[in-house]
Amino acid sequence: FELVAQPLSVLTIHNFQLVAREGTCQEYCLRFAASAFHDGTLRPGHQAVFRGKMKLSQPHEHPPSCELQYLLPDNAHRKVSFFLPIVVSKFLQPCSMRPLTFFARWEDPEFEQAQVVFRCAARREVVQVGGMFLLTRCMELGGAAMTLMGLDASMSTVVAAATFPRKIRNPEVLFRVELCTTGQFAHQLRITVRSASYTVNRALHRVLLDLLSEVPQEVNAHQSSGHPVVESSRARSGQEPLLRSVPNRGVAVPAVPRSLFGSSQLVRHVAVDISR
Repeated sequence: FELVAQPLSVLTIHNFQLVAREGTCQEYCLRFAASAFHDGTLRPGHQAVFRGKMKLSQPHEHPPSCELQYLLPDNAHRKVSFFLPIVVSKFLQPCSMRPLTFFARWEDPEFEQAQVVFRCAARREVVQVGGMFLLTRCMELGGAAMTLMGLDASMSTVVAAATFPRKIRNPEVLFRVELCTTGQFAHQLRITVRSASYTVNRALHRVLLDLLSEVPQEVNAHQSSGHPVVESSRARSGQEPLLRSVPNRGVAVPAVPRSLFGSSQLVRHVAVDISR
């Protein structure tokens, strides 16, 4: 991938460098190399281009972070830390599954044990007319997952599947999103992520929360406690409703990418192109 930085001020800054901050559990190796035209000095109207390379050794729950270091004209040292929009969903691949295979994975005890279930306030566009179309497209994660039609009897539910590139027996990742339209949880989404990896499920919980939630914070089912609700089978086993197979209906729709992750945490004058 490529990262481009451009100053917003009229000052010339020196010793401009980008430093990678390694994962706390060594989940990945991140390296940066400045372009041949960058000599450490960043002048007004100019850009500094860095080429990055990330090698993933195991699933990472949090996105990698970097630090910009530079000197102002008065030799004052400055540091700017930010997250890169490289999350677990960037490593997923769409997976087409037959109903029998899907239900076998969904009911797998290993998948159920590691599941993550949470509620959040749905984006405003999702609860409006035609919102299920948008929800379906969002669940494709910009082409990283595939929606599976006809696997749930409810018309307000979207099911999707993907694979995470790991050398394990069952690398599939399964999603189920239900839009509640009435009752106590009206206009809320109940999202279930199941795979054999609890870390992957937790990481995708963060991605889906950023993608589908109207506010960047989970909605508590009991407003009095003031804490977000994130359920997993470790705290609540066997209470996730099973999907019900019905005749296939509907067609898949093209993918649409949205926010990558936590845009409020990214430095505004840093652009990251992860397509390279």
